[in-house]
This record gives sequence, C-alpha cells and structure tokens, in this order.
Amino acid sequence: MAERGSRKCQFCGEPIPASRRSDAIYCSKKCLSDANHAKRGERRRAQREALRCVECGRTLTAGHAGAKYCSSLCASRARTAKDPAQTKERFRRGAIARRYGMTLEEYDERVAARGGGCAICGKVPAPGKRRLHVDHDHETGLNRDLLCHGCNVGLGNFGDDPERLEAAAQYLRQWAAMASLLKKSKGEG
Repeated sequence: MAERGSRKCQFCGEPIPASRRSDAIYCSKKCLSDANHAKRGERRRAQREALRCVECGRTLTAGHAGAKYCSSLCASRARTAKDPAQTKERFRRGAIARRYGMTLEEYDERVAARGGGCAICGKVPAPGKRRLHVDHDHETGLNRDLLCHGCNVGLGNFGDDPERLEAAAQYLRQWAAMASLLKKSKGEG
C-alpha cells in the first residue's frame, strides 16, 4: 500500500492529507461531493442515450417509458424493414377490409371465380402489376365485381351512367364505320 502522503485524490489529483482515513480516495468532502455529482451526471447521460428511438434516434420522452420507438410511424417502419412481404400483406388485408368490408380470402375467391380476369374486358393483370379493383356503387356502397384498372377508371369517368357509356359506345361504332369508309375511298382497305 502507498504511503499516506503519496496518495492522490481520484477527483482532483491533489495529495490526500494524512489526517484523512487510510482508505480515503478523495482529498476532501468537496471532492467527494463533486465526484458523486459527476457520476450521477454520467449515469443520467447514459440513461438519456438509452432512451432513444431505435428507428430514428429521437430522444424518447417520459411518456415513452419502456418503449423502443417514439411513434407508431417508427414502429411501422421498423416492422416493414424487418419483413416487407408480411407488412405488404397486412396492409393489403386491412385496406380491403376497410374499403370494401370483405376479407382477403373473399377477394381471392372472387378472383378465382372470375378466372383472374376483369368482369368487363376479361383482361388478366400481369403478375406483379396492378391487381383487380373492387368496383362498387358509390351511392349504396355495395360491391359489384372485380375490374381491371382501365375499366374501373372508365366507369368512374363516365360517372357510372349507363346512358353515357352507351352513347360513348355508339360514338366509337360510328367513328369506326366512318374510318373504314375513308380507308376504302383512299384505296387502303
């Protein structure tokens, strides 16, 4: 063990007076108090560092005691990063239930019953592309059938009005007939 006069204070580095106890590591009560205060500050800083959102790094407030994330958005981002396919499936399941009041299984049954194609044009969406839309009556909210994107938007653009759709079909037939006559008169057909 070092001699009494050669011992140094662990806080300020000054020699510890011989009048202090033999196991003393500080030269005075002030150094002891200051050292304890500094240790408390270090512990608090370490606790604050530990109270950060795992996703964005923001400091968590007292209301987040025991939480890993600062918000539901950060928790959702973390889940998505962990398993993107499961998150996409959960989102799709929730969206179909919220918008159309049907389960994903009911939607898949309708797709299978349709042979995977649109109720109007029969077109089957390419894998990985847009899925069939659930067409619904905007006045009653009732689901009608499954349509491709083009047919669903087309109905919406015509305001779900059968007369306007029939007038548009008649217009296209007339134009096709006129174009055919023009081609024949020019000798193209």
